[in-house]
Amino acid sequence: MLTEVALCGQCHNRLYTQTSADAPPRYVCTARNKGWFSAKNCRPAPLIHAHIFDAYVAEWFLQQFGDGMIFETIYDAGNGVAERMAELRASRERLRADREAGLYDEPDDAAWFRERYAAMGQELAKLGLEPHRAPDMVRRATGETVLDRWDKALDVQARKEMLMDFGVRVTLFPSAAPVRWVAGVVHGPAPGLAGVM
Repeated sequence: MLTEVALCGQCHNRLYTQTSADAPPRYVCTARNKGWFSAKNCRPAPLIHAHIFDAYVAEWFLQQFGDGMIFETIYDAGNGVAERMAELRASRERLRADREAGLYDEPDDAAWFRERYAAMGQELAKLGLEPHRAPDMVRRATGETVLDRWDKALDVQARKEMLMDFGVRVTLFPSAAPVRWVAGVVHGPAPGLAGVM
């Protein structure tokens, strides 16, 4: 679950999983064994059982983010008020032009014209009172929390993607490391912080 997420506290290279017939899977820094120059002083290389490290990180992640609501960005087509008003105004203009051209001179045509023209005016007045909501991209709550999404994740890959989406990076130090630092920030042993391992 933590490949691409976990880094070595000694040399800051990625941790990899290692498996063997006589031991459970574990995360370990193999950069020095591969001869990488950036890891020439990576002694001792950190190593931890994968199920323990995964459990630590999952517990910390859900404590920090589990109650957070998940939002999604969707396209909202708006309520179409402005478009409907423009359509009605154009229809009234066409009716006026037809009336002026003499198309509604008969008494029954004139009555229809007045009814239709008045109905359009009333609809325009009603639409004028409605708030205009333009088409836009909007954020809305999905109704599920990070914990819900975590529990529904199909596999460790889906959970790893969640960790990466949240920008989670985990640094593993060997227990013998005297000073724990990353990019100038001293982590040191801090009691009570679940995120320090």
